[in-house]
Amino acid sequence: MPVVNFRAPGHPLQMIDLTGASQIKQKLAFAGDAEGASLFDRLIKDAQRGLVTTAPLYVDASGAAQMDHGAKTEKFYSLQEAKMAWDRLPESRREIATITSVGRVYQRQEIERFHYHCSA
Repeated sequence: MPVVNFRAPGHPLQMIDLTGASQIKQKLAFAGDAEGASLFDRLIKDAQRGLVTTAPLYVDASGAAQMDHGAKTEKFYSLQEAKMAWDRLPESRREIATITSVGRVYQRQEIERFHYHCSA
């Protein structure tokens, strides 16, 4: 069953089915948030087609993280630092690298879409 993944600033990653995503889209549209409704419309359509979304993935940049790439594991004070190190990796390493933060493991498709905020 297709799911939509999203992270609102200040909240953990959410995985919801298409019915839930449609309800959120409707609530956003009713509240006058056309941009938010449009984003959920795109997420829903991508999930229906089985596509990896290109929408920003909101992550808390302040949490500690670690990056695993091949036989090497590096620890970082923040997710943002880990992403910057990931950006410096050769292409072959980025393909296999993962970043883990707050118990969540991110793959390349998600790492490329990181959009930061910092919790207070």
